[in-house]
Amino acid sequence: MKWAEHWFRIQEYRNNGTAIKRRVFIATDDPNAVKEAKEGYPNYEVFADTGIAQTAQVNSRYTDASLYGVITDIQMLSKCDYLVCTFSSQVCRVGFELMQVLKGDAGDLFHSLDDIYYYGGQLAHDEFAVEAYKAEKPDEIDLEVGDSVGIA
Repeated sequence: MKWAEHWFRIQEYRNNGTAIKRRVFIATDDPNAVKEAKEGYPNYEVFADTGIAQTAQVNSRYTDASLYGVITDIQMLSKCDYLVCTFSSQVCRVGFELMQVLKGDAGDLFHSLDDIYYYGGQLAHDEFAVEAYKAEKPDEIDLEVGDSVGIA
């Protein structure tokens, strides 16, 4: 929700401070996520189908109802103005790909909470250090010129 709020604030700024009604669509396989969003963000209108989330559970994931639910979620995601999701999710990435068809270049219409955009089976995202770097913080690493770094 942090990134959704960030997007709404930017849109309001672009519209000279005019308030925008906060509406979000949630596609999830966790029915509790919808309840949490509705309770935790009362200033948001939350759209979701908890029935679809129920069919995504392991015991019903491979049913016709689950397939229809995934297709519905993907279609709804593709029509959103902005996506906040995990690109490790095939559902999110397909929604984003369809968004590209509907809107054109949607490269600035998403925020991924984990992976960069990729498609299954593509080559690795390896980069090579062009300068040496000495770690300055505990969560950093030293790099030497030519070191290969895999981006995931």
